Amino acid sequence: GADAALEARVLGVAAGAFDLEDDVELSNPNSAAGLRWRTRLGLHAWYGRGDNFEDALGAFDEAVCDGRARAPLADEVGGRVPAAHYTLLKLAFSSDFEDADALLTSFAHGLRCGEAPGGRWHLALCLRALGVEVAQASLTRLGAAFVEDLCGRGLWHWALLVIAATHDDPEIRERLARDVLERHAWPPDAAGTPGAQLRPGAVEARKRLEEA
Repeated sequence: GADAALEARVLGVAAGAFDLEDDVELSNPNSAAGLRWRTRLGLHAWYGRGDNFEDALGAFDEAVCDGRARAPLADEVGGRVPAAHYTLLKLAFSSDFEDADALLTSFAHGLRCGEAPGGRWHLALCLRALGVEVAQASLTRLGAAFVEDLCGRGLWHWALLVIAATHDDPEIRERLARDVLERHAWPPDAAGTPGAQLRPGAVEARKRLEEA
């Protein structure tokens, strides 16, 4: 009966044999009877016959490619974005991690802190520090979004730090920094130098001064 079938599945995975789990997923993909990807990966890590976690990831990936295990997606119902936790594991333990954009995309969809531009920007910098190649175009896009987010919250002085850390080209840094200063800082006298006095709310103060 059903109890005997369930017992056979439990004993099978405990012995490191996933044949019954393969059959369940192949016969009825993504059904309630099958295992979620985290559970399946955990079984490979706990009961698999590999020597390390990279072996478990490899066995799990092979099962996914063959349709024997469900794909590690952020949205398991119809989504195609890789789950953030899975891509982080691939980065940490696997040598076949493809590129940073896949991780940044999954990070945005799969983790609450990844929804904000700042979360992805910080992750991109960490990836670069770890030696992972992050395309400058991707870092520029994330940096621009983070700068606008900071400026919109009145934290434009922190936006200057983001600009400096995002761009290696001094001309680009200067141009973007001047743009932020001209929008959010104003000279207290006739010096004509934007940023001579840096303080939040400068745009509103300058408008009131001009209207007086």
